[in-house]
Amino acid sequence: MLSRRLHLDGGGIIAVGTRVSSQYIVFDAPSLMSATGSILFSGPVLGLASARGVLARTDFLGVPGVDYQKPDITRNRTSHRLDQL
Repeated sequence: MLSRRLHLDGGGIIAVGTRVSSQYIVFDAPSLMSATGSILFSGPVLGLASARGVLARTDFLGVPGVDYQKPDITRNRTSHRLDQL
């Protein structure tokens, strides 16, 4: 549950007390100009945070001890389980 409201891209806001499941998705392939794919979520997507300032305000949703500034933590893996981080 959110302990504070969360401002998102496009001006959206998720209210305090809303139960969320935060997903961190990285695409870091400098040799590719574009890619196509899909992601299946277990519930509705309430909003996106991709702009630098907006994304920084989501830090409290992350797993303690994980450095999300280094995308190489996910390279060559297709998924993570929280107990493996």
